[in-house]
Amino acid sequence: MNIQPRSNMPKATPRRQAGAVLVVALLFLMIITMLGVASLQSTSSEERMAGNARDSNTALMAAEAALRDAWYDINGACAPGAASCTKRTPPISGSTNFGDGTAAPGTCSSRGLCLPNGTFPNYTLLNITNWSSSGAGAVNPVAFGSYTSAGTTAERIPQVATQPQYIIEALCMPSSGASVGSGGGGCPNYVYRITARGFGGNSNTQVTLQMIVRP
Repeated sequence: MNIQPRSNMPKATPRRQAGAVLVVALLFLMIITMLGVASLQSTSSEERMAGNARDSNTALMAAEAALRDAWYDINGACAPGAASCTKRTPPISGSTNFGDGTAAPGTCSSRGLCLPNGTFPNYTLLNITNWSSSGAGAVNPVAFGSYTSAGTTAERIPQVATQPQYIIEALCMPSSGASVGSGGGGCPNYVYRITARGFGGNSNTQVTLQMIVRP
């Protein structure tokens, strides 16, 4: 008969839990929450940037439409597709109706026609900081479609806070035999500089474009 020796070692007693698992779980939960918040902030920023880019593109297209509208205005034509329009009377010819009818340099008429400062060739930039119809130095911009369409809702640019606007400057071009800056003697030729401003869905989103056209 085999007798197993009896161990004198005391039996192991289960150790009491010290809460380590709970602490680790809370740490992981905190990390996951922080990652989620960071991801949400990144997504929100990307959405705002995409919205701003879309609004800027809308303002750019509106400004381009205003440039074309001014071109039709200069040529005394209705915009394509317009059922009717009220053209300028008298039509633009040379510096007709520019500078409040007084031909004073650096002034604008109430219908968005402006003479820049300086002697010809007049390429000095006109001050357009007062893009309104009132106050000192106002440029009196023309609203899109004023002289090229009937101004119906269907003929307006949709999804913009304000319809685009433009001004037209008469720039004197000397003849080939005249010296630059000589001035006097009238102006044999004119070109026109169009400054157009477009707006996005947000009125604070604005794009300004310029181009020079020969009638």
